[in-house]
Amino acid sequence: MNKKLFLTFSLILFLPILVSAQNLEQLLHIPSDYSTMPNLLYFVILPFLGTFAIIWGILTNLNVFKNYRVNILLSLIFAFSLLYYGVLLAITHYLFAFGGIFGVIAFFVLFFALSSLYTAKRIGEDYISTQKIFEDYKGLKKKEMNILKKQTKLITK
Repeated sequence: MNKKLFLTFSLILFLPILVSAQNLEQLLHIPSDYSTMPNLLYFVILPFLGTFAIIWGILTNLNVFKNYRVNILLSLIFAFSLLYYGVLLAITHYLFAFGGIFGVIAFFVLFFALSSLYTAKRIGEDYISTQKIFEDYKGLKKKEMNILKKQTKLITK
């Protein structure tokens, strides 16, 4: 009974706000370009959910409020206010741009660094194996020379 009363009260409270706004763009001050689905998902819904999750996690870990409902409510208020004032959209644009540039730079750095490490390792392995083969050859040559010296000593006697 208590939940029904709460839902009814909240619906009555927020109904004029929803009716007065012509659409979502007006209500949340979202640019009209973001009303289509791909842009709405990438630039509004995902950043909103990410902000909500981060703030809720911080509030839960700080354990300021013992009731988790207060943490959820504050997280929703914070995420909606960031969306309303355009801060969330600006952060999203900067992070997408920075993420793209960072991804390309990280790819090239990792590609060249790891390929040079792999090459150095392979060259080191080849050098060591070549050195072992050469030492084995020298050892065999010494053995053959010793055998030849023994045979020549036997012949000369």
